[in-house]
Amino acid sequence: MARLAEFPVSIPPVDGTPVPALVITRHQDHVESINATLRRAGHAVHCTWLPDATDLGDALIQINPELLVVFADERLLPLDAVAGVRARTTPPVPVILVSAEVNEITTTAALRAGAQDIVSLTHPERLQLVCARELRGFRLERALNQTINAARETQRALAAFMEGSADAIAQVNDVIFTGSATVLVGGAAAEEGAKNTVLHVKQWHVLVEGQFKPSRRSRLQQVNHLGNVQII
Repeated sequence: MARLAEFPVSIPPVDGTPVPALVITRHQDHVESINATLRRAGHAVHCTWLPDATDLGDALIQINPELLVVFADERLLPLDAVAGVRARTTPPVPVILVSAEVNEITTTAALRAGAQDIVSLTHPERLQLVCARELRGFRLERALNQTINAARETQRALAAFMEGSADAIAQVNDVIFTGSATVLVGGAAAEEGAKNTVLHVKQWHVLVEGQFKPSRRSRLQQVNHLGNVQII
C-alpha cells in the first residue's frame, strides 16, 4: 500500500498579503523553522518572536496577528490561558500549538483549551495545511464582520438622514420627485417647465415637510413646478 507521504499536496497561499504571526518560544531556531515552513507554502509570513508570554497583551495590540503559534512543551503559555488570549482579539486569533508529541490525547487537550489544532515540526506539510486552513477562516470571518459593520453604519446614517430631512419628497412607484429641476419619467428626463406630463399612478405616497397629505391631487401640486401633471 502506498503511503500518503508519497503524494505531496500542492498548497496554494491564502493570498499575496503579508501574514503577521506571533511565535511564543524560548528558541529563535523555532521561529526560523515556522517562518521557513510557511514561506515554502507560499505565505508571505512575518514572524515576531515572543520569548516571554508576559508581553503577549501588548504584542496582540501592536502586531495584530493573524496567527499565534505557541510551542506548548515549553509551557510559556498555559493551556488554560489560550481561550482568554483568543477573546482579546476580534475576530479571535487562531492559536496553533506546536509539540514534539501529537496524538489523540494531546489533540483533544489542545482543542478543549481553545486552540485550533496541534502540530509538530517533524511533519511540516501538516503544519502548512493547518495554518492555511486557519488563515482562510480568520480572514473570511474578519471580512464578514467588516461587511456587517458597514451595513449597520449605512443603516444608521440613512435613519439619521431621514429623521433630519425636511425636504419635500413625493414617490410614485419608481419615480421620485425631490425638489430638483429634473426628474426621470418612463426613462426620459422631464426638465423644469415641461408641459402636460402624464403619469400612470398605481401606488405612491408623499412626505412634505414631515407631514402626509390626504389628497392625491393636493400632493402632486407640491411638485407642480415640474409641469402640468395629469392623473389617469
